[in-house]
Amino acid sequence: MLNPPVISASVAKVNRQAPLIRVFSLLRSHGVSQTAWVLGSVLEDRYLNLFDRLYGVTTSGYIPLEQTSVSSGDTKHLHRYRGVNAWAFKSMLKSMCPQKSKTFVDLGSGLGRACILAAQYGFSRVTGVELVPEFCSVAVRNLEHFRHRQHNMGKVQIINIDAIEYTATATDDIYFLFRPFSGDVLMAVLQNIREGLCRTGSCTIIYSERVLQTHSDYPDIEKKLGVRADMALERWGQRFWRFTC
Repeated sequence: MLNPPVISASVAKVNRQAPLIRVFSLLRSHGVSQTAWVLGSVLEDRYLNLFDRLYGVTTSGYIPLEQTSVSSGDTKHLHRYRGVNAWAFKSMLKSMCPQKSKTFVDLGSGLGRACILAAQYGFSRVTGVELVPEFCSVAVRNLEHFRHRQHNMGKVQIINIDAIEYTATATDDIYFLFRPFSGDVLMAVLQNIREGLCRTGSCTIIYSERVLQTHSDYPDIEKKLGVRADMALERWGQRFWRFTC
C-alpha cells in the first residue's frame, strides 16, 4: 500500500493561502466588479453548471488530456479541456454581431459548448474540430440533446481531426479558438489560415483566454497574423479578441 505523502504545515498553509492571494491580486489589477465576474465564472465552472442544467448537456468541468486516449506524444502544446463561459460567449456574439450567413468553426471544440451556442446564434454552418475522440462523442450527444430543445438549430458537425490538418484546406469565415493549443501547433494553424486566404479572400479569427491565464498567447497571434485585433472584450472573466484578415 502506498503511503500518503507527508505535507509540512508550512506547505499546507501556502496551498490554502494561494487562492486568497490570487483574489487580492485580481482586486488590485481589475477592481471589485471584474473580480466578482471572474469568481462567478469559476463557481459556474466548478459547482453551479447552470448552462448544462438549462440545456440538458454535459459541457462543464476541467479534463486533463492525460485522462483521454490521446497519446502523450500528441498532447505537446495542447491544453486541458475547459469550456468557454457560456454567458461570456453569448455576450461576445451580441457585441461583435457577426453575420449569421457566415460559417463558424471552433478549433479545439471539446465537449461542444461553443458549437451549441454558435448554432443557437444562427450561423449558416457550424463545425467543431476536436482531436480527442471521447470529447467528440460527448459533443455529438450534447448537440442531439440541445436539438430536442431548439428544433430550428442550423447545420452542425463535429469532426475528429487534428486542427492543423483541418485548416490546411478549410474555407470557413470565422475561426474561434478558446486557447486550445499554443506553441508550434498554434503557429502552424495560424499559418494555414493565412495561406487559406487565397481560397476565401478574407476571414475572422476570434481568440479567447481567461482573465486568470498566467501566460497569454495573444502577442504571438498578433505577431503571426501581422494584424492587430480590431475589437477586444472582457466578459465574465473571459477575454475575446477579434482579428479581421
